[in-house]
Amino acid sequence: MVTVLMNGVQILIAGQTCNIGLKMTLEKAWKDVRMRKPTVIFICCVCMFWSTGITPSIALEKPDTFKTSHFSLGIGSEVLNYSEHEPDSHLDSEANVSNWTLGMDAFKQWAHIFCRLNGIIPVLRGDDSEKWRVSDILTQQNDLKYGWTRIDAVVGYRLNSYINPYLGLRWSDSEQKRSEFVVLGTPIEGCSTEDVTAWFIAFGIRGEIPLKPHWRLSYSGSYFKPVHSEVENSNLPGWEVTNSEGHTFEFEGQAAYAYTDSISFIFTLYGGQMHWKGSDWVPISGTLVKWPENDTRYFGGMLTIRWLF
Repeated sequence: MVTVLMNGVQILIAGQTCNIGLKMTLEKAWKDVRMRKPTVIFICCVCMFWSTGITPSIALEKPDTFKTSHFSLGIGSEVLNYSEHEPDSHLDSEANVSNWTLGMDAFKQWAHIFCRLNGIIPVLRGDDSEKWRVSDILTQQNDLKYGWTRIDAVVGYRLNSYINPYLGLRWSDSEQKRSEFVVLGTPIEGCSTEDVTAWFIAFGIRGEIPLKPHWRLSYSGSYFKPVHSEVENSNLPGWEVTNSEGHTFEFEGQAAYAYTDSISFIFTLYGGQMHWKGSDWVPISGTLVKWPENDTRYFGGMLTIRWLF
């Protein structure tokens, strides 16, 4: 959420109307399509990967060896712990949102080179009561729905089973919808939608530990540095923050059970933190607006079926 400074008093963007006119609605609809284009491309690429490279066998074959190239589809749940910090006025907020997610993963390996295309998409979004405090005094509460879509495409070099570096890109789109505002005990009508889209450069290492004949453990650690970002708020037409500084780090662990030579079941745990430095105060129509420093700490799990080839 953004904060606004009016006549020397800081307030939160809360009780403005959601009806911003037909023109702005159409513009937002087009922007939504444009921002989510990477998601559509990702799904199309995964489908092409599936149709051209996978011929799963359902027969109960003895899993003597693990194939490496695969396509995976899973369902899971993740918790997003979101907080904001505005040190100028000692403003802090926090909320915990739980979402059901869909995960897709396409992986191809040659002798030493491998590539991976994977993503996580929220399909059922929960909500939580977001609480805002100034100098530890509660000043505002509101409902928060928070969905975070991210898609990674990486290319790496296989050194051995345990350490394999990779480099790539991440596209990220986080959407926060706020409603049911209560400011200093007074309910306020309105809602607010904030979108943060970004491209990151990804660096990481992955590895695996085979536990024959049926089990295999794998792990990865990644660091993401943003190269481009945009922040917009539905209640501030024309206001935009671009190229804010930040970073993300993430860890993932998987346990794979080979049901057949071509089908495995995977249990995944992952977690990390996304940090944005925020923006400076920006004058807009006689007021000062700022995107505060914020953090998203996340933890999730997923059950996946994997077809290997």
